[in-house]
Amino acid sequence: MKFTVSIFLTLIQFGLLGQPCELGKDDIKKNKVRDVLVYTRVPKTNPDYFVEPKGLMLISETIFDNDGKVTQSNCKNCHIEFHREEGCCTDVIQNFFYNNGRLVRVEKMDLYKSTSLYFYDTLNNRRLVIGLDRNDERNKTKIAYFDTHGREIWTMEIDFDNIWTKGDTVYQVFISKTITNYSRQTRATEDFGRGFGSNIESVQFETFKKSNDIDEIEKIFKSLDLSFLESRSKLTTHYDDKGRELKIVDENDGTTLTTYTRNKNGLIRKEEKVMPKFTFDYEYHYRFWN
Repeated sequence: MKFTVSIFLTLIQFGLLGQPCELGKDDIKKNKVRDVLVYTRVPKTNPDYFVEPKGLMLISETIFDNDGKVTQSNCKNCHIEFHREEGCCTDVIQNFFYNNGRLVRVEKMDLYKSTSLYFYDTLNNRRLVIGLDRNDERNKTKIAYFDTHGREIWTMEIDFDNIWTKGDTVYQVFISKTITNYSRQTRATEDFGRGFGSNIESVQFETFKKSNDIDEIEKIFKSLDLSFLESRSKLTTHYDDKGRELKIVDENDGTTLTTYTRNKNGLIRKEEKVMPKFTFDYEYHYRFWN
């Protein structure tokens, strides 16, 4: 079995319309931003120190259309496969497609290709996400629920990229859920999962594997006993009085994981991200539509 990691050095969480949360659509559109380039500072001993902007290494780029919607993102050398001796790292490029302003398709390319398809119910408060592998075979199914403001409040996802079947049971499926609560200036999200996967009945699995019916998939999700899921993270995002993200805090130990500094126009100028052994500082640079 291959071991693959995709590392996104900037936090990318997509709302109902496919907009990264920390890069608010209103600010992007108002400032006529065409693309955002994120750099990390490198030492002078690194050859990349001498590229422009001097002393900075590009780690990601996000491109927007005139309406402020994301059309492409590129995370530099973010895909890593540890079983490869050569060519283990590559960019992760995602292209975003919309219909009537709603995200309907994301095509991702790294060492392989994968696709996510997005379907909505008539009330626009549920979104079904179907994941396809490089052979266009389904490998994950997800339902996301949104409040009246288009904010994600609850998700259920099943990933079956590495399953095996015995009799009427499908093994090594990975089920996860998130629960999100909002106050005036915070968003608290708790993520649940299980590191070694679980098993479900083959009849239930067939629904996740083949159906595009949100009601049918929701019914099966709700019939599952998920008491075995364990809390994996509790994060609280803090906002200013204009709804812009200021910081992200790990509620398990109170550590501030991410801090954003913005310019007078509301655009992120700097980001500080704290890891267990390292602290990363990022600079945001912008190019604009004429």
